Amino acid sequence: MTHWPPQPLSEWLIAFVDYGERHWWCRFLRRGFRHVFALGYDPTTEQWVLADAKIGGMILRPIDGPTADLVIADGRQHGRWLRCPAWHRGPAIPRPCLTCVGMIEHLLGVPWIASWTPYRLYRRLLEAGAQPWFGGG
Repeated sequence: MTHWPPQPLSEWLIAFVDYGERHWWCRFLRRGFRHVFALGYDPTTEQWVLADAKIGGMILRPIDGPTADLVIADGRQHGRWLRCPAWHRGPAIPRPCLTCVGMIEHLLGVPWIASWTPYRLYRRLLEAGAQPWFGGG
């Protein structure tokens, strides 16, 4: 990397899906919105970045173009995508917990404190100006 310190990405693709780990609380989440993850393109390194919080930990890794195409195609088939700007102006207090929703809120630096569920995050992002990319709106 030739640029230090690294700058945050200005835009992310946010996927809302049903697949993934099944836990008891999934029955309380809206169908089609049981998990959320992000995919971003870093023009500085010319790589895609996958960000996905799971119960066992967080996946944050660069992926190549063909792998990003597979992730996007799979997300198109199983969920909805939003194209979101990164606000980078989050609240000056810690967020409540690091779930998949909390991780996306941290990543985008949204100005609110907590959405709690993927569907609520989806609605808030649309209200804040995110654009449907694939899979509905």
